[in-house]
Amino acid sequence: MEDDQDLRARFASLRDGADVRAPDLDAILQRRPAARRPPSRALAFTSGVLCLMVTAGLLHRMNRVHAPVLDVANPSILSWRAPTDFLLETPGRALLSTVPKIGEMPGPVPAPSEHGQPISMQGIDSSETLS
Repeated sequence: MEDDQDLRARFASLRDGADVRAPDLDAILQRRPAARRPPSRALAFTSGVLCLMVTAGLLHRMNRVHAPVLDVANPSILSWRAPTDFLLETPGRALLSTVPKIGEMPGPVPAPSEHGQPISMQGIDSSETLS
């Protein structure tokens, strides 16, 4: 309980000290607001020069003629070939790039054997049906 009384006394002294240091509210409200100064001449001059420079730069950029630049040392992207293109040229690539015709076997047809059937069809009776 004694600690509470001591704490209350300390807070009361802090409030009293704040009241002494704080300015009077009426004096603050009656003060005139500080007059605003117009921008200085240096600021106006600097902003004017900056606007002129930007305008001159834009006009110069618009009037400049852009000539095409031909770079002989570096060939066009159309004639460039990747150094690893040969890896894409796989065996049978021609077979993949054509459209097969229905009813025809792609590629070379094996020669018929002695029975008259192609080698790949040997041993299969054509009268048999698959189930």
